Amino acid sequence: MEPPRARPEVLALGSSRDTLAALLRAAHSAGAVAHAARDLGEARATFLARGGVDLVVIAPDAALQVADRVARLVWALDPRVEILVFGRELLRSAAHPNVHRIAELHPTSRAGLGAVRRHVMATRRTE
Repeated sequence: MEPPRARPEVLALGSSRDTLAALLRAAHSAGAVAHAARDLGEARATFLARGGVDLVVIAPDAALQVADRVARLVWALDPRVEILVFGRELLRSAAHPNVHRIAELHPTSRAGLGAVRRHVMATRRTE
């Protein structure tokens, strides 16, 4: 069993620099170490370099196939990873208990960023 992390690791996936920057700030403000990825290669490299992540946040502007592939990759390596998804279309077919969907909020809205912070803090408590 691996030692507990001092701070949760968060990977934000999306295509907009502004959205990713807002998600990173929200995760940092909740006490996480946060990283951004725009494609599968970046997500894989970050996941492997960091020895895994605790939470993946997927912005609604992430490409559908990229989001699906990142989720499959992450769960293949660690099925305990939580995934927070903004929007209705991404990961629609993912029947996984660790998918938390926020369909009605935009990730850069005050409520959306608050949801990210709450999920990060919940991740910290469960370690």
